[in-house]
Amino acid sequence: MGARIGHIAIFSENPSNLAKFYGEVFGMKVTGVDDLGNAWVTDGYMDVALLRRRNEKAPKAGINHFGFIIDP
Repeated sequence: MGARIGHIAIFSENPSNLAKFYGEVFGMKVTGVDDLGNAWVTDGYMDVALLRRRNEKAPKAGINHFGFIIDP
């Protein structure tokens, strides 16, 4: 059995700009944007959720969590 990181979630003040940055600098593909200002990108192996901080009580900008994919 093996495991790998499948996704990372990052809180950001401006997820769409961050998604554009990841696309231009790292060649990642934007796979989604929603009406709340969140965006998703991938490198084809791992997905990154870019989540908008909605207020000052939301977690600080940066990595919030990551998820594993476990192979049987």
